Amino acid sequence: MSTLLEIHTLGGLKIELDGHLLSGIATRKAEALLVVLAHSGRPLSRETLAELFWPERPRAQALSSMRATLSRLRKRLSSYVTATQHTISINVDSPYWLDVLELEEQLAQVSATSPLSRAEADVLAHAAALYQGDFLEGFFVRGSPGFEAWARDERERLRRAIIEALRRLVRYELEHDRIQAGILHAAQLLDFDPLHEETHRHLMHLLALAGQRSEALHQFETCRQRLDEELGVEPDAETVHVYESIRSGEGLTVRPMTRPRHNLPAQLTPFVGREHILSQLMALLAQDRLVTLIGPGGIGKTRLALEFAAQRVPDFEQGVFFVALVGVSSPDSILSAIADAIGYQPQQDRRSLQQQLCDHLADQHMLLVLDNFEHLIEHASLVADLLQHAPEVSALVTSREQLNLAGERILPVGGLELPETETTDDLLRYSAIRLFMQSAWHARPDFDPEAHRLQHAVRICQLVDGVPLAVLLAASWIDTLSLRDIANEIERGLDFLAAELRNMPERHRSLRAVFASSWERLSDTERDVLMRLSVFRGSLLRQAAQQVTGASLHTLKSLLNKSLLRRDSTSGRYDIHEMVRQFAHDHLVLCGDADTTRDLHAQYYVAFLNRRRDDLKGQRQREALDEIEADFDNIQAAWRWAAAQQDAATIQAGLESLYLFCRMRSRWDEGRQLMQAAVDHFATSAPRLGAALQARAINIDDPAEYDDAVTQLEQLLVLAREVDDRFETAFCLMQIGCARLDVSTLQESLTLFQELGQPYYCIGILHQLGYIYGNQGDKEACLHALHQSYDLACEVGDKIEGALAILMMGSLELWREGNYRTAIDLFSEARRIQSEMRNQSGVAANEAILGRISFLLGDFADARQRSETALNLANAINHLESKIFALSTRGLLAAVEGRIDDAVRDCQTAFQVYPDHPVTLIIGNLGLAVANLALDRRGTARTHFKTGLKHVTQAVFTAAQTWFLPVAAVLSSDHPERAVELLALALTHPKSATGWVEHWDQISQLRANLEHTLSPDTFAAVWEHGQTLVLEDVVRELL
Repeated sequence: MSTLLEIHTLGGLKIELDGHLLSGIATRKAEALLVVLAHSGRPLSRETLAELFWPERPRAQALSSMRATLSRLRKRLSSYVTATQHTISINVDSPYWLDVLELEEQLAQVSATSPLSRAEADVLAHAAALYQGDFLEGFFVRGSPGFEAWARDERERLRRAIIEALRRLVRYELEHDRIQAGILHAAQLLDFDPLHEETHRHLMHLLALAGQRSEALHQFETCRQRLDEELGVEPDAETVHVYESIRSGEGLTVRPMTRPRHNLPAQLTPFVGREHILSQLMALLAQDRLVTLIGPGGIGKTRLALEFAAQRVPDFEQGVFFVALVGVSSPDSILSAIADAIGYQPQQDRRSLQQQLCDHLADQHMLLVLDNFEHLIEHASLVADLLQHAPEVSALVTSREQLNLAGERILPVGGLELPETETTDDLLRYSAIRLFMQSAWHARPDFDPEAHRLQHAVRICQLVDGVPLAVLLAASWIDTLSLRDIANEIERGLDFLAAELRNMPERHRSLRAVFASSWERLSDTERDVLMRLSVFRGSLLRQAAQQVTGASLHTLKSLLNKSLLRRDSTSGRYDIHEMVRQFAHDHLVLCGDADTTRDLHAQYYVAFLNRRRDDLKGQRQREALDEIEADFDNIQAAWRWAAAQQDAATIQAGLESLYLFCRMRSRWDEGRQLMQAAVDHFATSAPRLGAALQARAINIDDPAEYDDAVTQLEQLLVLAREVDDRFETAFCLMQIGCARLDVSTLQESLTLFQELGQPYYCIGILHQLGYIYGNQGDKEACLHALHQSYDLACEVGDKIEGALAILMMGSLELWREGNYRTAIDLFSEARRIQSEMRNQSGVAANEAILGRISFLLGDFADARQRSETALNLANAINHLESKIFALSTRGLLAAVEGRIDDAVRDCQTAFQVYPDHPVTLIIGNLGLAVANLALDRRGTARTHFKTGLKHVTQAVFTAAQTWFLPVAAVLSSDHPERAVELLALALTHPKSATGWVEHWDQISQLRANLEHTLSPDTFAAVWEHGQTLVLEDVVRELL
């Protein structure tokens, strides 16, 4: 379904994406930023927004906080929020809905001066229903008075607008005898403006006309009491006159008024969820008179239609009527069902029943709910004929298939809201979970959710895709099975989802029965295509469906119209509901065509992969990655099937593209699992292919697997050389060289790849050589290799590897040169490219490094935020390097802030994750040194200090050497003059970063003690001498 972003601001704040409550934005300011952007609809300057949300902070800090908030927001809503160097805006090309905008659009449709028409009154009624409460009611953002002032002004403006709309609407409803609707809207208006006497009079009058005389008189007392309490005045003469007229029965035409008629069946359970689709229905039926709710069986169309109809009873003078069409089979029986429902007695004259109904309905203001129309599609013209002759009658139809009538508005009904993960907070916010829990309590009144692991309830609802009938059937087992067992049974098959509930229609007592009724109405061709579509996983393109199943466009459209396929209007991709897929797949297996169809599916998707191999390494890299990403569920299924069939040619064709995709999109674990799954099938039957698969399944990034990984690669290298496979030889050499950080091995691999005409692999080897040269202190060789890598990446169009070269250049500026602003620019550019390419490991690494620079420069808030963001992302993709980047910075930050337990935990975790990485050895030891100084463990602190400084010095990281000088000064506090010299060098060296030192209380305390111990002249002289010291000499002495 289309990924619509919905922002509800009237009556609080609720944000939904694709019908699901959105979690994970984390801060009120991020939510508020989204509201401001959506409300504005145009680009807003970063400085304006920074001033709006962080007015108390200096400009640089405010902009930094804005960047962090924007990053958090774009992490969840990247396609909905766009940003340039100077502005931020909502992406108007992405589908989003804001209730305030719809409210204003509705109000704008109504003339401000002319008397209301019936259509305009319906529009205002929709606006009134949309106004669920004041703008951002109960939503506050601390420390942002500018935002609060804006929200307050908007709240008042919208409140005035809805009050004026309601006043006009109530007058119209009183004048046109829309009594019940008038009572509803007058009461709503008094909630906003309880002292408005005219509204009190209107409500008294409406209640009297409805025959509710005592309620009308009580309304006068309410009016009198409020005026006395709030204003100390009595009701005016006109209000008293209305009261006296009602009390005496004179002067008003008081006529008893029955509630508008309806035949809606009473519901035994509360209605759950669907707030937005109810609002959509209100809007559609205010504009059009024929709306069809379509969706597969069990999706809740009937219950939704009944809930909507019950809410609209006051709005239709002649009633709201439910017409059950189950069991109806002919045009005459359709007409009879309608006549029975509305209480019309056919006349004994020459007119047909159809003509009689047309005549009878011609002047009626009525809503007909035509339920379960799918088996009567060929007779849909009857509905059109009735509506043509009855201009004030509206029809709400429920069907598994659209009626295909001119003027018909289609509203697809999907599953209930689902949490994205099993660990989401406040699970009862999601309507699928609420329905399950409600049904579980009905089945077992003593059911205690706290005693069960509710993640299994989430899993149940996810397995059935939030389909209400399936949720109800699953919950009916709660008195027999645990939540875990229910979920396991659902995974085994559809037949489990059945129940003997006497008050449930027989056709709904099992999902198989529901799907069987849809199956029976399909043609042979439609059944064949639907069966074959069941081999697909996730969504698919039309071309894939046609090639694998042989479906025509007409057949796909027919299945779409019958709610057995779904199509995303934005991407054009189709998908099949999981429950429907299982049912269709059972039939595919029974007819014996499952294996043949899977073969076609595998061949199509591996060929799809192979066609994008060169694109992945060139100018169409982003497009190719996105195309593979969209079909990755199908690709995985195709790969596993081809491997299980030992189809060596198919696996060989897709091997390189699959490897490159998983590497570029940081999906290493999935990639290695897919490669290993294939290795198990080809190790003996196709050893050369098995070796290539094994080489790509090996994890050289995990230090825990390092020795085994290198040993296996060396064995595979021998095999590659034995069969003279130059490509695999070069690949194994590259992997071994990267693992060992061995220049000669990498250069040998580079030469081979150059001879083979494989620039993509050359780019990666060159920036790896740059990394090694940098660690060896050879700046010239490092820069030469990195520029070669970057230039070659630009030449072939490889943005991801180009960004890695930029990252390495940034590292040189950070660790060696101390050009922190230049480093920020380079890392920011690398992060931008990696974000654009959706390379999560690159994003995480750059974010973590930017966090480290923010720490060094003293922006602890930004450092903390970036480290958290990087760590969350690194954990999600299991990228060990980014993980230790973030952990070490966070640990050092905690140590300087005095949160020692946090500091020790984070730094020690970094050592556990990647003990030999330079960042762990340097930043991790620096953090532990600072932490142990706080604990007054000077011996331990000195050990960590020397270990870290030793590794910095070996790598000739000149700038990073200055980061250790403040620690050296504290360790030398027993030698005041030496401590002053070290402190002076630390704070004045041109490659130093001193922002973080200003936050470290021990430095402030040390300096105060030194100034107290030494005379001013001595302190000044020693300080001046310290500034002249040579850093290399000082470091040599410290070690």
